This record gives sequence, C-alpha cells and structure tokens, in this order.
Amino acid sequence: MRWLVLVGAVAVLAGCGGSSGPKGEGIVAGLESHGVTPTSPQYEPPGVLQVESKAYTVPGGVLHVFKFADAVAAKEAAARVQPGGYMVRSTSGINQAVDWAAPPHWYRDGKEIAVYIGTESEVIDALGEVAGQQFAGG
Repeated sequence: MRWLVLVGAVAVLAGCGGSSGPKGEGIVAGLESHGVTPTSPQYEPPGVLQVESKAYTVPGGVLHVFKFADAVAAKEAAARVQPGGYMVRSTSGINQAVDWAAPPHWYRDGKEIAVYIGTESEVIDALGEVAGQQFAGG
C-alpha cells in the first residue's frame, strides 16, 4: 500500500514540473490571463535556439516561444543567450548575431523560453509577471 501511495505522489509531483504560469499552462496562457492575447501563431523550424518555436503577434511586436523537452534543456539554452540579447551561442560554440527588428526581451519559464521583439510596456510587464525577470535583452 505504501508503495502505491509513493507512486501516486511521484506522479502528482511530476505533473507539477515545467511552467509556473497559471496552472502550469505556459507563457502564452499566462499572457492571456494578464490581458495580452497573442494571435496568429506561426510554426517556425529550429533557428537561433536550435529547437522549433511558434511566433505570435502581440501588441507592439512579435513573441517567439521556444518549447524544450524539460526545464534543464531550457536553462542550458538560456545560458547561451548573451546579456544584450543580440548574440546567441550555438550548441557547437559558434556565436550567432541576430539583427532583431526591435529590442529583444528574453524570458524563461520552466521548459519555455520566450523572446519579445518589441517595446510595448504592457507586454513587457505581463511577461515579467508570467515568467519573472528577463534574463537577457533590454
């Protein structure tokens, strides 16, 4: 019986990992709960962070959301983004300069990384509430 309780507790805790947004639903759902509605999601093949992503239209710019297999992989990818947000080191160690159309604002929440390319304070504030302080960009 104890074994069954232990297995159940582990299953519940495993389901709690990942995003800290509303009910673990991710950055996009978190933004929606803060009055910012990302629209027109477009699939993007692996790019600057070397994983697939979706690009959303948001007020004042574009939001790219990269989803990783787990939080550890996302943390490792975030560490490759240079503080200014314009330079990203590839997994093979090559620095890639990115000429964003507007200032980048990088956030990580659980297994997701988001970069907002824009200047709308409503979006920046909501991302800060959902994913915490930005780790790169300005």
